Amino acid sequence: MPILRPRKCTGTAVIQACSTWVADLMAQGWDAYLATFTFDEIPGSMHARVAQMHRDVTAVYSRLATRMVRKPRSAKWAPLLPRGLFAPDLPVPKRRTTPVQEPPTNDGLHFQGVFVANRWGRLVDPLDFHFKQKQATYVTGKLRPIDVRRIDGNPEYVTEYALKGLKRFDTDHLLVLPRCLGELPVKIRGGS
Repeated sequence: MPILRPRKCTGTAVIQACSTWVADLMAQGWDAYLATFTFDEIPGSMHARVAQMHRDVTAVYSRLATRMVRKPRSAKWAPLLPRGLFAPDLPVPKRRTTPVQEPPTNDGLHFQGVFVANRWGRLVDPLDFHFKQKQATYVTGKLRPIDVRRIDGNPEYVTEYALKGLKRFDTDHLLVLPRCLGELPVKIRGGS
């Protein structure tokens, strides 16, 4: 008897599912934001750069989560946590209207995605305003200032745009936040 293996979803199918999910959350009263993460030069292979970017975007999410709810690891507060979908992306060639400039850092590799958040927790400001006011809180290490813009129009279109990198990269590179509570690291208290 042959071994049956599940078929892997295509990038397009994953993007469409994510787009529907974001639109559904917006219909329930959540706000959605397009977020772009760029970085200073990160050494190493493409795989190593993507892994480092994953860690940095996850760190930004962790800081945001603690500002939105009192106990991000608590099941009680989980429904109020912001949600995020992020993917690596490369720039697409565009018609040049300016003289040739220096090559982009990391060969143009960056992370892009969508934050979905509510104002029912501790943070009542919209995320675009919050990130403009608190960049220093989030920009650490190789991360450059984060561009966060509210999605007012068509959430499906913007989500598809934000996650278009999944058509080039493996869908395993999709970063979905928050992780389930069981995957969060146990907080270790110091002292003995």
